[in-house]
Parts: sequence; structure tokens; C-alpha cells
Amino acid sequence: MTLQGKIAIEEHVASPETAKYSEKLHKKTWDQMSRRIQDIHGQLLREMDEAGIETSILSLNAPLIQAMPVSSEAIEMSRRGNDFFWPNR
Repeated sequence: MTLQGKIAIEEHVASPETAKYSEKLHKKTWDQMSRRIQDIHGQLLREMDEAGIETSILSLNAPLIQAMPVSSEAIEMSRRGNDFFWPNR
């Protein structure tokens, strides 16, 4: 039995700007991980289709926004990340 119309919660994604923060924490697996979290229009969509996922809630990579001590900088980084992934919204 295959379930269709599934929703994936909190798929982590990164822009080139936000990815550099995660690279420091994931040195051993970074090559594979960085391609995966930055390719939301290719590999992620293919995997969603294969798994019957209709909707995915995307979240900028961690630790990033929640670890930034200055809220105005965190808000600006969030905006830039959103603009990178959804430039024509």
C-alpha cells in the first residue's frame, strides 16, 4: 500500500550563504550533505515524488537563525534565505 499526498515536516535546506555555517559542524559528511540541502529543485523533488510526498515544509539549515544572538541579524539572514529560494514570491 502506497500513501499519496503525504506531508514532509521540516526538510532542511541551505543557500550558499547559509550553508557555510553548517559546514563547520559537518566536516566529514559535508560534500554529500551540502549538495543535498542546496538542491531543492532537483534531488529533493525527485525523492518527494518517489515517496509520494505532495507537500514539504522547508526550514533553513541549523544551527543558524536560532543561534544568532542579534535578532535583527537573524531576521535579515532569514529574509535573504527566503529570497534565495523563492525569488519571485
